[in-house]
Amino acid sequence: GDATVVMPTGTGKTETMLAAVCGLPVNRALVIVPTDSLRQQTFKKFIALGKLRDLNAINGTALNPVTALLEGAIASEEELNIVLKANVIVTTPLSLYQVDAKLKSDLYESCSHLFVDEAHHVRANTWLAVKEAFKDKPVVQFTATPFREDRKKVGGQIIYSYPMSKAQENGLFREITFRAIYE
Repeated sequence: GDATVVMPTGTGKTETMLAAVCGLPVNRALVIVPTDSLRQQTFKKFIALGKLRDLNAINGTALNPVTALLEGAIASEEELNIVLKANVIVTTPLSLYQVDAKLKSDLYESCSHLFVDEAHHVRANTWLAVKEAFKDKPVVQFTATPFREDRKKVGGQIIYSYPMSKAQENGLFREITFRAIYE
C-alpha cells in the first residue's frame, strides 16, 4: 500500500524524499508536486541532491540522478523517450493530465515509484488519476498534515511522523514576535 511521511513545512521533506530515492532500489521515480514554483524548487534540489552532500548523508562518489523537469505535456513518442532517459521526473498533475492517454500509460509503466509532495492535495481528480495508475507500485506521500482540506485522511500507512514539538525542540522553528504596523 501507500506509505505516508508527515513532516512540518521547513523540516526537510524534500531532502527526505531525495534520501528515499537514493536509498531505495528506485529504477525511475515520478515526483508529483502541486504547483509550478514547487516543481522548479524540487527539480533544482534533485539535480544537485539538495543538502545530502553537505550533510555527508550520501556516499561522496554517488552520482546525482538524471532529472527531468516536465513542464508541459509530452507531445510525442520522441519527447517521451527523452524524458525516459531520466532517473527522476518532476512534474505536476496538470502537466500529466494534458498528456495523450497512450504516452501517459507508457510513462507510468516506465516508472517504478511514485513520490507525492504535498499529499493533502491527493483527492483532486488530476492527482487521483496518477495515484490510480500506480496502485500496484510503491507510492510514498509526503505532507505537513495527514488531513486534507475536507478533513479526510490523506490515506496510506504513516511510516514516519516528525511532530511539530520535536521540530521546535530541535530549533527548526523559533518564537514569532508580532508587531502591529499602522499606516
